[in-house]
Amino acid sequence: STIYAFGEFSILWCRFEQEFFNCDATLRQIKEWASAKEFNDSIIKLMIDVSKETASYLGATDINTVSRRIYSTRNRGNKSDKNAISKFLSNPEVGNFEACFLLIYRIRNNFFHGLKSLEELNSQQKMIKCINQVLIYYVDR
Repeated sequence: STIYAFGEFSILWCRFEQEFFNCDATLRQIKEWASAKEFNDSIIKLMIDVSKETASYLGATDINTVSRRIYSTRNRGNKSDKNAISKFLSNPEVGNFEACFLLIYRIRNNFFHGLKSLEELNSQQKMIKCINQVLIYYVDR
């Protein structure tokens, strides 16, 4: 089931990136795209699910945990992005869509570019399934 969830994530991300970013999404483009999107009840519910499952996986939502667990020593990220993600994880009902996609983009980078252990992937399965639902929402529209 872990292989299926992450395989689906890989394919969905590629479809999402192809459709909205001509196969080459950058952090700046993700922010611009996300800040231009409008909310509805369906996407807000999906965002809340992503937030809850990510917070559960991380064990905390403070900026130090976000820095340590979502960002890497190679990519420290900027403080405003980490703050936005931390606030999104603490209070997703506010509907910070940009922070949700910053988080998804970081998870994508960690999965595609970082070292993995199977045990860590297993514990991320619920979070990835929620992220997959957000991506499905956009690629199937």
